[in-house]
Amino acid sequence: MKILIVSQYFWPEYFRVNDLVLELKKKNVEIEILTSYPNYPSGKIFEEFKKNPNQYSQFEGCKIYRVPQITRGKGTLTILTFNYLSFVISSLFYSLFYLRKKKYDYVFTFATSPIIVAITSILVSRLNNSKHILWVLDLWPNVLDDLNIFKKNSLIYKLCEKLVKYIYKNTFLILCQSLTYRKKINQLEGSFSKKTFYFPSWPEEIKDQIFKKPKKNDEIFSKDKYNILFTGNIGDAQNFGLVLELVKASRKEINWIIAGKGRRFDLLEKVKLEENLENFKLLGLLKFEELQEYVEHADALLITLKPGDAFDATIPGKFQTYLSYKKRIIGLIGGEVFDIINKYEIGYATKSKDINQIKTNLINYLSKKHDINKFNKNIDILSKIYSKKRNIDRLFNIFKLPKIKETIKYFTKTKEIPFNENFIISAFNLAFCGAFEKNDIKLNRNFYVWPDGYYFNKISNLNVQKLPGRKLLANLNIPEFINEIVVLGNLSINGKKYLAENFKRKIIHISLPYGNLNDFKKFVPELGCNQLCILTIPTPKQEILAEYIRSSQKNFKILCLGAAINMASGDEKPLPEFLEKIFVAETIWRLQFETFRRLNRLISSFYSYLKGQRRKIYEKLEFIKINEK
Repeated sequence: MKILIVSQYFWPEYFRVNDLVLELKKKNVEIEILTSYPNYPSGKIFEEFKKNPNQYSQFEGCKIYRVPQITRGKGTLTILTFNYLSFVISSLFYSLFYLRKKKYDYVFTFATSPIIVAITSILVSRLNNSKHILWVLDLWPNVLDDLNIFKKNSLIYKLCEKLVKYIYKNTFLILCQSLTYRKKINQLEGSFSKKTFYFPSWPEEIKDQIFKKPKKNDEIFSKDKYNILFTGNIGDAQNFGLVLELVKASRKEINWIIAGKGRRFDLLEKVKLEENLENFKLLGLLKFEELQEYVEHADALLITLKPGDAFDATIPGKFQTYLSYKKRIIGLIGGEVFDIINKYEIGYATKSKDINQIKTNLINYLSKKHDINKFNKNIDILSKIYSKKRNIDRLFNIFKLPKIKETIKYFTKTKEIPFNENFIISAFNLAFCGAFEKNDIKLNRNFYVWPDGYYFNKISNLNVQKLPGRKLLANLNIPEFINEIVVLGNLSINGKKYLAENFKRKIIHISLPYGNLNDFKKFVPELGCNQLCILTIPTPKQEILAEYIRSSQKNFKILCLGAAINMASGDEKPLPEFLEKIFVAETIWRLQFETFRRLNRLISSFYSYLKGQRRKIYEKLEFIKINEK
């Protein structure tokens, strides 16, 4: 098995993607990494890298491809934007010229902010027909609104929303770092529930020397106050405005120690000096080993995030590491982390903005003795949930799964239609292939197709006779218990007369407006077991509407006939029979009616069909002929 990992950040920068590579290497997976020059979090390219770049061209035997980017610098919004975009552009060009002929089974995106790094992964996966897996570590574009960068009603936000849906749509598996992420992604229009997988972060490895009781630094730690330690990035998301207010309010009771750096670190230094905050210690960026010594002497560990749709869904990576320290956790945070801290009684978490209330409750909590046995038991439970080995083993099992075939049932004679069951029936043709590539057509146990020409035989490798929609209609033998035909969509006077005369049933016509599924929903009646429903709108709208009916109603017998009634009734002249065996004859013939719309649809369907062929999505279809009735 061979995997390409695409990540803007990689060793010697420390991110969990490094751990992922090491664990997969143990399982004999061949891995290559596409990344950039290391400059996080300082914003400057690491000196050791500049001195000897070749030393960083491999990681534990894994080849690393590095592309240039504009460094993070001081981390202003403008510079960060150029930093993100420069990596995407560089990696796209590199992939086109150097990775296009590579063979990978999977392309894996480590998707910290921003998620646009996945565009490169999608390109590579298409170039070499591999599967794209996306590990979502920030919820986009929601995080833009939470940080007040772009509001939800802005044009740029909506464009980002479309881009994110495009990325999800072109992903084989979406790994969600929290259960809330998974829930929110599943709720998006497009239904991604079948491809989402809960894959949380794991703790950073803690070295044994932490338990050797290092000497307490009396200049940092207070003997007569509670010592609360924060570690990690100091940015807009960490809600340090609230922290500073709490620091000011608790000068006599709590000593706050901040270990880390980020774009708001200078602001913290400024406020500390201006307000003379002696109970506010700024350590800056520490080596991991140094940090562990400070953790040992802290009374509790602080985790913070601003309130917001994306942040409430996030579990910051430091949370799992905090669990490994077996220290009480103070959470100025909402959402999933708030629930976990309070449910498992491993600390004190609040969503309150009332500083005095937070201070009072926090001091009361710290002053009480906690049940150490219960605390350790709950920490052990959570540690198993976030275990690195457990979660990577689960992911590896997905990598090893055999290619799963999707069954598509077909019939060649109208008497084979299962009228005693619920069904959706559609023509298998070029339009069907294009819609299937776009994921607009959902296969299920009630879905059947009939062979509508060349593309059915090409994809199925069968050799069956074409059954045009008008001939299916002409030969349709409707059982007696079906006493009504409900037509949703277009139906002319001639078409209605044709149905009434040929089937001797009551015809109910419900016209649909131009638009999308939401426009159609209010026109759809409750269907009975004695009704046959015929849809006469273009593919894939008719299949999408059919799927909506299937998911919302008990009874449904649906024929997706498009323009077949028009041709059967003479409103649209059908292709002469002697031309039917010519491959493109019917396609060209039908362009004389609604030329512009059909030409546009033809081009779009053919383009999507070619994409599907390149991605080999039709290879997973297994054609099964239904039993003759």
